[in-house]
Amino acid sequence: MPSGNAAPPAIDVAQIFADFERVLGAEQQANQWNEDKVAERRDKLFFQWLEGNARISNAEYRAALIEYDRRKVATLAAKEAAKARDQVLGGLSFREREQFDAEYHPEDCGSLDELRDRLAAFRAKQQAAEAAQRERETAAFQQAEQARQVAAEQARQAAEARAREEQARRDAAEAALTAHLADPTWVRGETAEALRAVAAWRRWTQGWIAFTLPPGAAHEALAAADAALTDDITARRAAIDVAEATNEDLKRLARGEPPVAVPEHIVLEDLIDADAIARWLVAHVDPATLKVGRWQQVRDEPPQHVLQPPRHEWWQDIHRQAARWATYAEIVAEAAGDTALLTLARRAITTARFEPRFGGDAPLDALEERLENALPCWDGWYERPAPKAAKPEHNGKRRRQQERQVIRRGTAIQRYVAKNAGCSGNDIVEHVPGSKADVLADVKAMVEAGELTYDGKGYTVVED
Repeated sequence: MPSGNAAPPAIDVAQIFADFERVLGAEQQANQWNEDKVAERRDKLFFQWLEGNARISNAEYRAALIEYDRRKVATLAAKEAAKARDQVLGGLSFREREQFDAEYHPEDCGSLDELRDRLAAFRAKQQAAEAAQRERETAAFQQAEQARQVAAEQARQAAEARAREEQARRDAAEAALTAHLADPTWVRGETAEALRAVAAWRRWTQGWIAFTLPPGAAHEALAAADAALTDDITARRAAIDVAEATNEDLKRLARGEPPVAVPEHIVLEDLIDADAIARWLVAHVDPATLKVGRWQQVRDEPPQHVLQPPRHEWWQDIHRQAARWATYAEIVAEAAGDTALLTLARRAITTARFEPRFGGDAPLDALEERLENALPCWDGWYERPAPKAAKPEHNGKRRRQQERQVIRRGTAIQRYVAKNAGCSGNDIVEHVPGSKADVLADVKAMVEAGELTYDGKGYTVVED
C-alpha cells in the first residue's frame, strides 16, 4: 500500500472509455443492433457498466464522469457547429457539397464567417467555370452554325448547278427536238441511222413481226440499208477472222509478239432504236398490214392455236411511240400552221400519257384521250391458220352463229354508247362481251354505217 507521501497513480480515462467501447461492440454484435440502436443504448449501458465495474476506483469513477460530461458537451457543440455549417451550405446540391468539402474543407473553419468566405470563393470559382463553359459552348455553337451555313450554301450552290445542268440538258433536248421536227427526213425515219435501226429490227424480229411495204422509194431505201448492214456484218466477221488467225499464228506466238486487237461483233440489239422505228412505221406502214406475234398449235384434235406475243422488250416501246407519232402527225395535219395546235402536237411526243387524267388541262386531256384511242391501231394482228375443211352443214351453222354474235355485239355496243355518250374505244371494249379486235371492228363498221359518230374525244349514237 503506498505511503501517504507518495503521489496518487495517474488515471487513464481514455483506457476506461476504450474498455467500454469494446464491451459496447460485443453487445452490438451479440444483439445485432444498428447504429441508431447503439446511439439509443450507449448512455444507459455506460452508466451500468461503470457502476458495475469493481476494478474502477472512486477517483477513476469521478474522472470518467467528468470526461463523459466533457465529451457530451463537445459532441453537442460539434453537432451545433455542423448544423450551423449545414445552414450556411444548405444552398449547395449534393454534387456541389462533395466538391466544396473536397476543395475547401469546411470542418477546418474556425468560425462561420470563415466558412462563408470559403463558400463565396467556391461560388466565385463556380461562376467563373460556368462563364468559361458558356463561352466554349457559344464558340462551339457559332462554329457549328457557321459550318452549317457553309454546308447549306454549298448544297444550295450544288442544287443550283444541278438545276442549271438539268435545264441546259432540257434546253439542248428541246433544241435538238425542234431541229429534228423541222427535218421531214428525220420525222419520217428516213435518216441512215433510222433505216439501219429498222433493218436490224426486222432481222431480230424475223418470224414474229411482219408488215407489207409496197414497192417504191421507201422499199428501195430500206433494201439499201439492209444490204449495207449485211456488208458491214460480213466485213466485220472477215476482220474478226483475220485478227483471230493472226493471233493464232505460230510464228508470232514463238516470237512473243503481242496479240492484235480483235474487233467486236456487230450486235443487232445495239442498233435497235424504238423511236426511230416507230417514226418509220407511222410514215410508211399501214397499221392494217402490221402482223405481231406468232400462232402456235397447242392441240391437234380439234386444232387449237394460241397467239404468242413477240419475245423481246422493244415492241412495247415501239408500239407506244408509234401511237405518239401517229397522233402527232394527225394534229399537225389539222393545225394548218396554228401555233397552239402545233404546240399540243409536240406534247404528244414529250409529256402526254396514254390515259386521260382530267386534271383541269382540257387540251392535254383531249390529247391523252387521242393517244388512248390511237394505241389499239398499232396492236397488230395475225391471221389464224387455215382450219381444216368442215362439212357444208357445219359451215352454215357456224356462219349463222357468227352472224348472231355480231348482231348481239352490235346491240350491246349501241346500248352502252347510248348510256355513256362520249365514251372511248377502250371503255366499249371493257364493257361489251367479245374479243378486243372484234369489238373495235364492229365499232368501226358502225361508224362507217352512220350508226355511231366519233368527234376525236369519244363515241355517240346517231339519233334517227
